[in-house]
Amino acid sequence: MGLRADAVLLLPGCIVILEFKVGEKQAPPAARNQVWEYALDTKNFPRTQPLPAHHPRAGAHAMAGE
Repeated sequence: MGLRADAVLLLPGCIVILEFKVGEKQAPPAARNQVWEYALDTKNFPRTQPLPAHHPRAGAHAMAGE
């Protein structure tokens, strides 16, 4: 992974990858593409055991006063 996801939740049976965009009211398409790439990078990372299901999510976070 050349880039970093904002948060990764390791839950029983799944991995949730989160990407936040500060100052956005909605997640732009580029953010969804970015988090999808993170999920693919994680899915294709070499491992010795099967990987649980992936759930990539992109979200927007408006700044106070916006």
